[in-house]
Amino acid sequence: MKQQRYFSKVHLAKKLCLLVVFFLAAVPIILAQPKRATVQELKKIMDRQEDFLIVDVRGLKSYEKSHLPGAISLPVGELVDRHRELPRNKVIIFYCS
Repeated sequence: MKQQRYFSKVHLAKKLCLLVVFFLAAVPIILAQPKRATVQELKKIMDRQEDFLIVDVRGLKSYEKSHLPGAISLPVGELVDRHRELPRNKVIIFYCS
């Protein structure tokens, strides 16, 4: 009986550890959710000439056809590999179609 209690405590401890690991991994992701901006909010930022960067995450062909003034192209498929190129001291506005 003692051994059975030990195994159930170990099993419970493992589950608790997994829950804690999941929680620690999930919280930064949940808290880091980007804020969605409306077209009006973007216009206000542009009108105030705040320090910002606009990133077009569509494909290069779409970017070459048309893009917002001052936007740079960084296709979504390249974002994971190239995110370090983005400045940390500016508001970054991502947009797609």
